[in-house]
Amino acid sequence: MNATAVVITFTVNNFHDQTDPKLAKAMAWEKKFIEFVEDFVANKAEEKGMIIAYSSEVSCNYLN
Repeated sequence: MNATAVVITFTVNNFHDQTDPKLAKAMAWEKKFIEFVEDFVANKAEEKGMIIAYSSEVSCNYLN
């Protein structure tokens, strides 16, 4: 059995201070990342023969 894998890690600084403007940027980036990956998994991964596993930081729990 031959297998090929790629592991990519994007590091984003988290900010616990809700008043820090950098927190909003980190959360916005993470939200777009999740939207992109979910769209790719739903619409493109299978036709390209890919199995995608992904995770993101907890900060997205606060995206309402």
